[in-house]
Amino acid sequence: MVISNSPKKNYYQALTIIALKKVQFFRTNSALIALCVVLCPITAFTQDQFDFELSKNVISPSYGPKLYGYMGTVHYSYTEKVGISVATGYMKIEESSTYLRDRENSLIDYDKVTDLKIIPLIFGGRYNLFSMGRFETFFETESGLNFLLFEELREGDISKNYEVHLGIGLGGGANLLITDYLRFVIKCKLNVATKIGDDALFHRSSRYVTLSTGLQIGL
Repeated sequence: MVISNSPKKNYYQALTIIALKKVQFFRTNSALIALCVVLCPITAFTQDQFDFELSKNVISPSYGPKLYGYMGTVHYSYTEKVGISVATGYMKIEESSTYLRDRENSLIDYDKVTDLKIIPLIFGGRYNLFSMGRFETFFETESGLNFLLFEELREGDISKNYEVHLGIGLGGGANLLITDYLRFVIKCKLNVATKIGDDALFHRSSRYVTLSTGLQIGL
């Protein structure tokens, strides 16, 4: 492009060159710009709102041996005080545990069971109570499904079986702030479960206490 000696024409020609360079830049980097346009609102929306918690759990039934396992939970903070969560994991009966059950008060209708495993799918809510320095306390409620897999012994024969239980729970706990994005969590809940289709919700064998400790990481 030939540059004219006229100052006014030179000015407009310079603006034209700059505009052409800008257009060329946007054409060359259109994919990157589009990605930034999409990601920036998502980043702004999710910042400080999602947390992931990995915890080790101990289930202590009112009747029967303990179960141990791990849970993964995704927390979403709706406000500073209120949050919701979804969790799943894997729980297993104590190693080499075999125990007899009272059939009248048993949630699972069996004579003897071994190799009990539980895969939960839990939806919960959390309300933050108050803070004391690096400590934060909270109240939690939850409900969901527990998928039970176990081996059942009847009249000398062992067969694999499964059941689905509906559970609810209430409890509380505390967070210890380690860094801005890492917390140590401890909590305790009282849970009640019943087999779906069974009206014996408050059998003593269906009540249990869950104690969990873990780490919560900000995403």
